[in-house]
Amino acid sequence: MPDQDRLSPKQLLSAVKPSTIAHLSDLHLDGSRERSEVLERTIALLQEMSGELDLIVVSGDLSEQGRLSDYEELIAAFKALQVPVRMCPGNHDDRSNFALTVLGQQEVNGPAHQHWQESSVSVLALDSTVPGRDEGTLTPETGDWLDRELARVPTGRHVVVMLHHTPIRWQGQDIASLDDQGTRTLGDVLNHEVGVTAILGGHMHNMMISSLRGTPAIAAPSLAPRVSPPWSCVTTSQLNDPAFAIHAIDANGLLTTYLQRIP
Repeated sequence: MPDQDRLSPKQLLSAVKPSTIAHLSDLHLDGSRERSEVLERTIALLQEMSGELDLIVVSGDLSEQGRLSDYEELIAAFKALQVPVRMCPGNHDDRSNFALTVLGQQEVNGPAHQHWQESSVSVLALDSTVPGRDEGTLTPETGDWLDRELARVPTGRHVVVMLHHTPIRWQGQDIASLDDQGTRTLGDVLNHEVGVTAILGGHMHNMMISSLRGTPAIAAPSLAPRVSPPWSCVTTSQLNDPAFAIHAIDANGLLTTYLQRIP
């Protein structure tokens, strides 16, 4: 057997187990029967797919107003699944209530960043929220944290960075997402020798794909009603059609993403 210390990153990656990730975002739970019913339909579909899934990620705006009861409802719903679920907060979330219920932390001082190892995937979840603002940012300190955590990633793993505010812009319409400072901070870290397979986020309430420094940046569609892009001709009923993304990463790191509508 070849000495792993002498293998190139490409050779090491070729031995990595493929991974399939369900990517949800923007649930905006608010105590209403309508939002709870969409969550129930989503959980039922994920249960049907669970044998094919290695991981579920949820990229923020779990709650509409950050209420404890919304997070408790979400945690209870996900307990029905046999697949690991990892979440990060969005601008509608309450950082303290999120940390208490989702992360099990009594206190949180500053952004709630997390690093998880799941199956063959390393998930680096960033808290891009700024209390009281719709748009998000990443400080230089967050960039330093991400750089250190990338250095800790075991060799030969797929790496995804998850945050609510994706580095995606809508031309001709002011949709506040990740600001310029946050985009620069994230882009600078992407030069790390540990390659990032994808940047996963939400906030746009639509399936949108871009790239940053050559790394795919993907905003998942929302479970809550979608926002119509300026070029769109979709109907109101289509805007109320919930969906999520599926990301399949093969052993060579090839990423394939598709839209999964919720019946």
